[in-house]
Amino acid sequence: MKRILFSFLLLLIFILTLASCKPKEKYSPKFTLAEGYTLEGDRITATLIGQQSLTIRDFLFCSDAITVFSDSTGSSFVQGLDADIPLKLGENRLILSFSNGTMKKDYNLDITCVSIESFSIIVNNPNKTYRIGEAFDKSTITVIAVAEDGTEFEVKHYTPEYEFSMLGENTVGIELDGFYESITVSVTEEYRPTLDENGKADGVIYILENDEAILLRAEEAEGFFAVPEVVLKDGKEYPVTKINDHAFASSWITGMTIPDSVRTIGNEAFSGCTDLEWIEMPETLEALGSFAFYNCESLISVQIPDGMTELKNSVFQNCKSLNYIHLPSSLETIGKQAFAGCEALSDLRFPRGLRMIEEEAFRFCKSFSTIAVEKLDVLGNRAFADCSALRFVAIGGIESLGSDIFFGVKDASVYSKEGSALFKQAEALNLKTYAVDENEYYVVAVPTEFPIEDAYPYEETKIFFLSEGRMQRISDYTVEYPKDACGYLNATIRKDSFSYTFEIFISYTEDIALDTDTRGVQYSIDSVTGKATLVRAPEYVRPSKIYRPETEGLFIVPTTLWREGKMYVVVYVEEDAFDGTKNVEKVFTPILIKES
Repeated sequence: MKRILFSFLLLLIFILTLASCKPKEKYSPKFTLAEGYTLEGDRITATLIGQQSLTIRDFLFCSDAITVFSDSTGSSFVQGLDADIPLKLGENRLILSFSNGTMKKDYNLDITCVSIESFSIIVNNPNKTYRIGEAFDKSTITVIAVAEDGTEFEVKHYTPEYEFSMLGENTVGIELDGFYESITVSVTEEYRPTLDENGKADGVIYILENDEAILLRAEEAEGFFAVPEVVLKDGKEYPVTKINDHAFASSWITGMTIPDSVRTIGNEAFSGCTDLEWIEMPETLEALGSFAFYNCESLISVQIPDGMTELKNSVFQNCKSLNYIHLPSSLETIGKQAFAGCEALSDLRFPRGLRMIEEEAFRFCKSFSTIAVEKLDVLGNRAFADCSALRFVAIGGIESLGSDIFFGVKDASVYSKEGSALFKQAEALNLKTYAVDENEYYVVAVPTEFPIEDAYPYEETKIFFLSEGRMQRISDYTVEYPKDACGYLNATIRKDSFSYTFEIFISYTEDIALDTDTRGVQYSIDSVTGKATLVRAPEYVRPSKIYRPETEGLFIVPTTLWREGKMYVVVYVEEDAFDGTKNVEKVFTPILIKES
């Protein structure tokens, strides 16, 4: 019996020994490095020109968690793809740590930063031509930099600036350490990529369905990208009709054109494209998915094609730079949080047929100043909450009104029918409220000033008119004001039999060098008081480089002068200043004090 127990014990020890000798699972993170970065073993290296900081997103793509340590002691670190990694000239030795939640792996990250005196571009293939939207072939050039010590070296890491968006000559520019050089290349063809056996062309994956092509994935796209109208496979053309869900999500594109063949843009198609500044969408577009441009922080302006009836949930949420968007007359619904967090959006023309603005659609639009909507079926909860710059609101009838519409709004004036639910919400927040009557015009905002050389700023004039329960924002009016004059003047708005007169300041600023403006007129200025006197006009006054009067022989005294970064108010004209001046028949002196 003892022998049996001893044998069993030996077998158990053997099994446990085998188990302990089993190789442990090895963690190898999968990541993609940007061009110019080299991986050798566990060491990533690069030489950068004139950079003082770096983000992980600048050079690496990986879905695992990443931390950058300043040194092997881990005394300081940065986390997040967009966190700044400070750099200094010379050697920068860092630790790049990956983790999948249970395991981690470290890499040495060695960045050499150099400052240069100049650089040049050597063109290796001057006969190279391109197609619209094609990526620039960096192998066709060599970039040679000269360091401060006179050493020449080839630059491997640089970002060419280009947009092959039109046929003909196009420019490719490179900026390094404050120096800029460029070359010209020829774009000779439309973009018609040929798919390989995996449905891939130029790093973009397509799938073919029912004689049509869907752009499936383009995560590695960067810079300007032109979606092709057709792709080729085995000699056959397939029109590109859809950009799939997530197709360009988190890619490094900066601009895009989309052809008329595309009818659908999927959910989150461009979500997280933080470098995307502009996009041209086709008039044929029928559907734009939810979160399509979510977190596109650099997107500046968008034109929504006519025919679209709905903007879905969060479609432009957190587009912090978006300051202009055209809404089509066909639009009926603006979805939940569609423009929430669009901090630069200051004004928006709502179409007449709009029926629904869902909850939090414009929340945290911190620059939004004016809301004018004719009539709504639904205005959702907190639709305009935390719009801290909101000043004017005019909305006609609302059938279903949510709660906390103006939560966080402090200084808005609300125009609505007295006793309406919207009126009551505004009163509860101590906002200014104005009861409007049918068939009456309401001028709620006018500009206070504009330069004499500019046209009247119509976009700053806001006029509402209530008719049959619809609050209209009027645009077909005229403004009358003195054209060859400056200072405080009266202007009159006219619309049919309606007129409204207000005071406006028209400024006229002349630049002066020493004591003479662009017309050769001499001034005496007092740097202490900031005041100036027109002293003498020459025999022949030259035409102004700022403003030329329509009235022959008229001289307009400027309201202010600008010299060496300081402004001076013109308060006096010497009585004999124009004695002997032969081409001045009349002098207009600006009114610098308000009538009130």
